[in-house]
Amino acid sequence: MAVINYQFIAQVEYGPAAGLYNPQLISQVEYGEAPEGFLIYQMLGQIETTFSLPDPPENLQADSWIGGNIITWDESLEAVYYNLYWSKTPGVTKQNGNLIQGIYDTLYFHPTSVGSGTYYYVATVMGTFEESNESNEDSASAYYSTPQGHVIW
Repeated sequence: MAVINYQFIAQVEYGPAAGLYNPQLISQVEYGEAPEGFLIYQMLGQIETTFSLPDPPENLQADSWIGGNIITWDESLEAVYYNLYWSKTPGVTKQNGNLIQGIYDTLYFHPTSVGSGTYYYVATVMGTFEESNESNEDSASAYYSTPQGHVIW
């Protein structure tokens, strides 16, 4: 659980509504601009809100494919986007994995090079404020196919 503080109540120096703005009016004021005839000069007050980490993605699965690996997981309603972490050794985490950031789908193709071995993957949900813990880990090794049959000239 975390706390975020917002400063958003403003006092105006002059104008027909001199005094304190309410939160609805202040939300209309952007980048320090005030409605015509007003001058905002001081920010007052605060609001506190709490939130918890989103749940990690479920059922992550890595599958070998031609030229890379396909990684899939279940959709999360808490997701703004997903992050994928990979490593060449098992036990991949957010701290030791290579980050692929900002995935907006529940399927990702990770291109790999020939004979590069096994890749290990975990995914996270990036929520509105925080990143989830890691999903389950899975692994795959890409393969390259050769055409079957005869080449006709």
